[in-house]
Amino acid sequence: MIEKAIDHLLEQEEENRHDFGDGRGPVPARRHQNPDGSLGGWVAYTAFVGSLAHVDPSAKVFGRATVFDKARILGNAEVSGKAIVQGEAVVDEDARIFGNARVSDDAVVTGDVEVYGWAIIRDEVYITGKNIEIRGCAEVSGNAVIRGTNIWIRDSAKVGGRVQIGDNVRILDSVEVTGRARVWGGAQITGYANVFGCAEVCRGGRVSGFAKVTGNVTIRNGASVCGDAEVATYGERVVISGNVTIRSEQDWQEFLAKKKAHAFYTFPWIEAAQGAFFSKADELGYEPTPLNFEDFLAWLMLVEGEMKRIISTSPDELEDFILKELQDWAGE
Repeated sequence: MIEKAIDHLLEQEEENRHDFGDGRGPVPARRHQNPDGSLGGWVAYTAFVGSLAHVDPSAKVFGRATVFDKARILGNAEVSGKAIVQGEAVVDEDARIFGNARVSDDAVVTGDVEVYGWAIIRDEVYITGKNIEIRGCAEVSGNAVIRGTNIWIRDSAKVGGRVQIGDNVRILDSVEVTGRARVWGGAQITGYANVFGCAEVCRGGRVSGFAKVTGNVTIRNGASVCGDAEVATYGERVVISGNVTIRSEQDWQEFLAKKKAHAFYTFPWIEAAQGAFFSKADELGYEPTPLNFEDFLAWLMLVEGEMKRIISTSPDELEDFILKELQDWAGE
């Protein structure tokens, strides 16, 4: 009888251990019971998974990781180290969250993605693809979408708003990419650069130093904006392409002169947008900051064709049209 009892205890101990593949061998662990009653994946005793969280049978939570609220760890995903996954966040497929990283709110991280260091993924961010690495103190927020292969977001970089990030992108150092900017195709943004509005950096374009790029601008095909240059236009899209380097305001103005481009205040709808934006702040409940104004202008760029039509046929209707767009933007 004693021998059978000992054998039973040994069997139980063996059943309550799991090798998480981190070099520590089998450690005390248990299978998580999901809210629907199904048997979930392995959770180390040193980790914590809340009763409302879901862990797929092939997913793992170990180290001192924490998963709680209604978070879901699906597929072959792993959460380890001191990472935290909370809210209604989803970590799926082969994604790995570790170190001191945090994924929260309604964020989705899926595919061959690693989030580690002190990185933060929050709000309604969607990340999917292959060989995507977000690390250091990087932060991705808002409604940003990161989709593609070979994408690095590192150091203290911040990506937010409705930004779209595509293949072979490097966003490093202390840069900020916000608004409705698009970055793809081998683009690099480094230093303390700021890219926002409807700006686009693609096909090997570079932004670095303390440069600021905003409005309806595309930097591509190896072109570079660097130094303390501030590149902005809100009229027809200005393309900076090829063997062009803009380091200062003077370089930018000379480039515009060659392109016969115009600053945004030469466009009548911009003045009307500015008047509506700053006069309706209290009524519509938004902060009348320059950054919010940039975002509203980016919104208007989506209907620029309609505004041009109104200006040419019924200019008296422009103000009402812009006010309606402002209400839609503020209520989004």
